[in-house]
Amino acid sequence: MKIRAVVFDYFGVLAGEPALYFNKKISQIIGVDTKKIKTIYHQYNDLHNTGKITWDELWVRVLSDLEKLSFFDEVIKFVKTPKSLNQNVISLVKELKERGFVVALLSNYSREGGKRMREKEHLDKIFDLMLISAETGLAKPHPEAFYDLLKKLNLKPFEVLFIDDARVNIKSAKKIGINTILCRDTATLKKQLEKKGIL
Repeated sequence: MKIRAVVFDYFGVLAGEPALYFNKKISQIIGVDTKKIKTIYHQYNDLHNTGKITWDELWVRVLSDLEKLSFFDEVIKFVKTPKSLNQNVISLVKELKERGFVVALLSNYSREGGKRMREKEHLDKIFDLMLISAETGLAKPHPEAFYDLLKKLNLKPFEVLFIDDARVNIKSAKKIGINTILCRDTATLKKQLEKKGIL
């Protein structure tokens, strides 16, 4: 049961902070408990991830439901600020590729985001496969997104290791037999990869 492919999430793993910190920041901006924000956010997130509504439309709906629409400009400024790539994780991706692993990206993101990944961040030059939810119409944590990944990799679940910062996505991947790592920070991620004998 050898792992042949390592799959990375984008936000919270390759770029920006893990979801835990993102949610805390939104909570600080609008003064609402993170659990309440997440409950409302996830009612609309799939629509954005599959390209049916824009980022702005998503936050109008979320903030309206929370009766915090007056914070729209501040929230949008925060969420639209470009997130820097984590060069330490990029180095890990390159090292894994050099070691012979297939490296893939599985991200819940917009078409515009996917375009930026390719044209400005040149991630298509690093990853063997890039699956962006708004392009595929399939978003995590739905099992279909993972089955599509396996089909395109032409691999069995046990041959794949999936890295994400969101517990709900990790749980979904585990259910169909994919190996997983919950990413909290780069140093811990590296240790976990070493523990699994991948690095």
